[in-house]
Amino acid sequence: MAVGAAEKPRLRDNRTVAYVAPFIAFMVLLAVKDLPGVRIENDDLPWWKHAPEHWIYPLQTIIALGLVGYFWKNYTFRPLKGIGFGAIIGVLGIMVWILPSWLYDVWNVTDWTQPEWMEKLPFINEDRNIWAMLGLSPRAEGFDPTIFSHNPTAYWATVIVRFVRMTVAVAFLEELFWRGFLWRYFVNMDRPFWKTEFGIKKWKPIALTIGLFVLVHAPEDYLACIIYGILISWVALRTKSLAACVVCHAVSNFILGIYIMQTGKWGLW
Repeated sequence: MAVGAAEKPRLRDNRTVAYVAPFIAFMVLLAVKDLPGVRIENDDLPWWKHAPEHWIYPLQTIIALGLVGYFWKNYTFRPLKGIGFGAIIGVLGIMVWILPSWLYDVWNVTDWTQPEWMEKLPFINEDRNIWAMLGLSPRAEGFDPTIFSHNPTAYWATVIVRFVRMTVAVAFLEELFWRGFLWRYFVNMDRPFWKTEFGIKKWKPIALTIGLFVLVHAPEDYLACIIYGILISWVALRTKSLAACVVCHAVSNFILGIYIMQTGKWGLW
C-alpha cells in the first residue's frame, strides 16, 4: 500500500450497519418462511416442509446473534443503570401483552358477536373480528414444538433454541434497531445517529418508533404493542440506558415463553 494512502473503511466499523443489519437479516428470514414452496400446507409431508419455522427460527437465531457478535464493538449499552427498573417494566409490559389472550378464555369470547358495520373496517373480516383486533383471540396456531413430542431430544432442543431466540437474539436485535438506532435517527436526521444522546424526550421520534414497532407485529397484537412500546420508551427515557431496554425486552419475552409453554397458545410467539 502506498505511503499516506487512506485505509479503506471496513464494513465492520460501520455503526449504522451494525445497529440495523441484525434486524434486517432477522426480518428477511421471517418473511421467507411463508413464501410459496417454502411452506407447504400438508401435514403428511416432512416437518421441514409443512412447518419451516422449525428450521428458519434457529437459522435466524444463529445469523442474528452472529451479526450482533461481529459488530459488538460498535454498540453502546452504557450507562449500566436502571436494570432493575427495566426488569420490572418488562414484567408489567408482558402482563399487558398476555392479558387479552387470557381474557379470551375467561370471558368465552367465541360466543360474542359484533355489529355488521365493523366488518367494513380495515383488517376486520369473518376470521378477524373486532375482538381479535383487541387481542381477544385463541392464539392457538403458531410455532408448536409438540410436533417433536415423539422425540424428547428434538423437542427440548427446539424449545431451548426458541427461548434463546426470543430472550437473547430478539431482545438485542430489536432494542439495537428500535431504540438504539431508529429513535435516535428520527431525533436528528441531519447528523449520524450515534452522535445523538440515547433516550432524548422528543415525542415525534418516540411515536414514529412505536408506530413502526406495531406494524411489524400481527394485528392481534397491535393494542398490546402500543402499550408495550410506551412502557419500554419510559425505560429509555428514565434510564438513558440501552442495556436497561435490552433487559426489559428479555424479561418480557422469557415470561411470555413460560406462559406459552404452560397454555399452548403458540400464536403468541
